[in-house]
Amino acid sequence: GVYAEEILSRMEIVGMYQDELKNFSNAYVLALECWLTAAKAGRSGAAECAFRLLKMAEAQALSDDTFSGVNRSMLPLPRMYPLMMSICASTNGKQDASRAMAIAFKVYDKMVHDNIKPSPIIFEMLYICVRNFLDRHPEEERQGLLGDVFERASKHGITRGEVMGRRKQLLRPKKGYYIPA
Repeated sequence: GVYAEEILSRMEIVGMYQDELKNFSNAYVLALECWLTAAKAGRSGAAECAFRLLKMAEAQALSDDTFSGVNRSMLPLPRMYPLMMSICASTNGKQDASRAMAIAFKVYDKMVHDNIKPSPIIFEMLYICVRNFLDRHPEEERQGLLGDVFERASKHGITRGEVMGRRKQLLRPKKGYYIPA
């Protein structure tokens, strides 16, 4: 992840002097994929660093002349949101689980704000983030957090079964967890 950001920084510097390097959306996606690998490997702070990178991509997309007058939902950012959700869901450290969950909800809110309809996979990633958080912080209110995910999904016509999907089969509930019927 760190190396990807370094390469991206160098590309941005070169891009200031060469017009053909203006659109960095693919470079940002590749850098986010590196952070996904880092999150899966257990690197502390991966979700936070990836979120910072997402904010940079948003700022560039909104300031780039290439995208002036373009509907925000048509920007390359919608490809980055599911990737960012995967990074948050792959974050498992006790110190990072809380922040990753908060970031996942912020990314979801950005999607809704940009009129991007979240897929069942987005809600599955939110569900995983909440489960990761609850695994490390058992004292938190279970029904409230999981209920929030299911309520948001239902607003988009996605059922609890779709959110849990294969997770219900793969994850065996621990004692005291709220698992909807």
